[in-house]
Amino acid sequence: MKQLHSTEDAIEQAIEGGWKPKGATRWPISPELSQVNLYDGNTLTDPLFWQALGKAQGWEGEKCDCVTETCAETHGATDWKWQAIKWFENRMAGGDEQKFWESLP
Repeated sequence: MKQLHSTEDAIEQAIEGGWKPKGATRWPISPELSQVNLYDGNTLTDPLFWQALGKAQGWEGEKCDCVTETCAETHGATDWKWQAIKWFENRMAGGDEQKFWESLP
């Protein structure tokens, strides 16, 4: 498991977890990433991205359909769904992307 610091780190980890990116990129980092376009709005909204990132990061916890932080803390929900919800909320609130990635388990 690698500490995440950026969207690029998350994408690299998701690829290691088995995610297959689609599209073209504006910033080739590796041969795999040269197929990714973060700016098309699809990368971080792809459930397969979050599933693969969760696999690579070893996110495990009691699986539940938590949609609130209190519920997630109670159940120890660290699954990909909860992390995706937190990303979306951070994005919609105009939060700091780097701090978000660094806050993930």
